[in-house]
Amino acid sequence: SAWNACLRGSKKWVLWPPGRAGQAPPGVHPSEDGLDVVSPYTIQEWFDSFYEFVEEEPAAVEGICGAGELIFVPTGWWHLAVNLEETLAVTQNYVSPRNLEKVLNHLATPHLISGCPVVTRPNLRALFVDALRGSVPQIMGSFDAAAAEKAKVASGQTLSSLFSAPAGRTPALGPKRKLDQISSASDDTSFSFGFAL
Repeated sequence: SAWNACLRGSKKWVLWPPGRAGQAPPGVHPSEDGLDVVSPYTIQEWFDSFYEFVEEEPAAVEGICGAGELIFVPTGWWHLAVNLEETLAVTQNYVSPRNLEKVLNHLATPHLISGCPVVTRPNLRALFVDALRGSVPQIMGSFDAAAAEKAKVASGQTLSSLFSAPAGRTPALGPKRKLDQISSASDDTSFSFGFAL
């Protein structure tokens, strides 16, 4: 996720929601694993060739962010912005407990990282995790517990499996229900910070 605050000037934004039955925005072609994306070389090329198709997607969002306004871009939303005039804006990526796993997976894939020297990219995940453990240990504690539960689920060793009837027998209290994961949906704690390389 990210936010962008327009301090002077204006920016036109186009946002496309994730998970639209595998649909990417027109002109954008991600690989099956999502690691590579083929798209027009420039924003102008995208506008010239594909902008007309935005109105065919009812969930697409577009608008203009003017001086003094802020836009939030949720995780997974494809987006582009073009300055409509001389513009000054500030942006920051945002990590919350809900998108932490995606961020850590991204940081574990150095060839997908940009904006920093190539030699630092393989270490960014470890630097980020160390910074999290130092500044918000409760977030990493919850993340580690959820990751451990996920690993148990993957191996079939869940809490519910400890209370299940042996094979061939039906539990007396009804059908077996499997605990798939620990949810931190009620945890609205979020954090954002930078660190020097």
